[in-house]
Amino acid sequence: MISNKNQPDITVYIITKNRLNLLKRCVNSILEQDFSDFEIIIVDDASTDKTPDYLKELEINNVKVRCFFNDVSRGACYSRNIAIQAAKGKYITGSDDDDYFLPNRLSVFFGKRHLLDDYIFLHSHNLFLTKSGMKKSIPNMLSPKVITHRHLLSYNSIGNQVFTKTDVLKKYLFNELLPAWQDFEIWYRIMFNENRHSIYLENYSYIQDVLHDSIRISDSKLSRILSAMEIFKNNNDLNDLELNVLSNHLRSYENNSKLRKESLIALAKYFPNLFNIFLIAFYTLKFIFNKFR
Repeated sequence: MISNKNQPDITVYIITKNRLNLLKRCVNSILEQDFSDFEIIIVDDASTDKTPDYLKELEINNVKVRCFFNDVSRGACYSRNIAIQAAKGKYITGSDDDDYFLPNRLSVFFGKRHLLDDYIFLHSHNLFLTKSGMKKSIPNMLSPKVITHRHLLSYNSIGNQVFTKTDVLKKYLFNELLPAWQDFEIWYRIMFNENRHSIYLENYSYIQDVLHDSIRISDSKLSRILSAMEIFKNNNDLNDLELNVLSNHLRSYENNSKLRKESLIALAKYFPNLFNIFLIAFYTLKFIFNKFR
């Protein structure tokens, strides 16, 4: 039964641009949740395909959906902030338009909402849709259940989406100056400033599609990543050790072509724990495999 109260329990936000078929899959996966008391806010970043027509019709035919349209393309962070500021739900989460939910994602998060009295975020790990089927990330599988901002600087175990109280995102908002790393940056900034942690729920319910041909943030040129890294460094006043730890995030954009010895040493010094020991071994093996394949 759909609640009659003015405030839905959950807001789900989606930012989209020129990916109509993928967007439809994403929206349908949310509308088909086994949890009913939610709204969907979709911000269209000046699409030039038939996305605006679809969204206008969707909004007319579904009371759960509200849509906003940028007059010109203003980027993901600007668009996310529109959605966050318009959100009516007590709790909030998001989806990239090329990804989608499994049917129990919202009900599992909502059922564990009491954990937000102690933790700033709830997060789950993603399943990756690949040519050979659904895959899990090995580092994510071994990462700690409770993630601090220090863990996050070493490795983004949280991923690209969280479940949290809407007031938290309204307070901080996304950094619109960042050319990349937007999700990672806001999770780190909130956790650092609030001095609170994120807790993992063992619920693989978010499918990240790495098959399609559309442009995605992981396709960003290394120059954009380095620019984002510089902004991150300056905004968070990182010292040399922390900057070396952060540079481990560059590996995937460099195709693991560099060993980055200073970064590996920094991992051991900065936050010595079993997970960072695993990361050191994992990164070293990936470098060796890339060098000799």
